[in-house]
Amino acid sequence: MNKKERQEKICALIRTNEVRTQKELRELLKNQGYDVTPATISRDMQEIQVRKEYSPNGVESYHLPSSVKEKSSTIQKLQQFFSEAIQSIEVSGIFVIIRTDPGNAKAIGYMMESLEWKQLAGVISGDDNCLLLCKTESEAEKVKKKCLEIWGKDKN
Repeated sequence: MNKKERQEKICALIRTNEVRTQKELRELLKNQGYDVTPATISRDMQEIQVRKEYSPNGVESYHLPSSVKEKSSTIQKLQQFFSEAIQSIEVSGIFVIIRTDPGNAKAIGYMMESLEWKQLAGVISGDDNCLLLCKTESEAEKVKKKCLEIWGKDKN
């Protein structure tokens, strides 16, 4: 499991469980087949910016920052949009071109920008095309791959 997958799993566990200690989190990870050291969990939690808060029932437990919640929500919205409105995703140089059904490109462009992917230099949306501007050709390929994962397609 790579760092991104591990951090996504940590976020999912914190979202779905009332985790009070790193030891509890490590046990939850272990129960799902992930053997992670306490130091790695600590670093991941710091990077994700997990913080302790009191839940409505008065128990102090770990919570995710709102930006993580918002990005997760945005990806869920994109998955819905992609499944209903995307016709194709292709790369041309440093550009990723998302072709959509008419009237959907602006909403998809807005959601793509809100993800704040470091590979994106900008987004231009029309009526049925969304142009993602990347910094390099290799980053354009990475963005295409991420988009295909959201769409649920392995290839065009």
